[in-house]
Amino acid sequence: LLFRMKTKVQPSMDLIIPHYGLSLSTIGEVCAHYAEYEYLVDVIGLLAGLSTDREYLKDGKVTKIIVLELTNDTGK
Repeated sequence: LLFRMKTKVQPSMDLIIPHYGLSLSTIGEVCAHYAEYEYLVDVIGLLAGLSTDREYLKDGKVTKIIVLELTNDTGK
């Protein structure tokens, strides 16, 4: 979620959208997940660094990746 100065938030009474779907975790909990973790994880942080293009080989397939370095509200 990205909130800007002009973002407006309103309650929704739509029953299709779950009311309690947001769950926050610490970075320690996120890093403890195993590689085949079945849920997507969004992160919040300030972009602090960006790597050059890299290639990652898994199961005989090459995937290009870029590593993003994030900082939290304490600067870590």
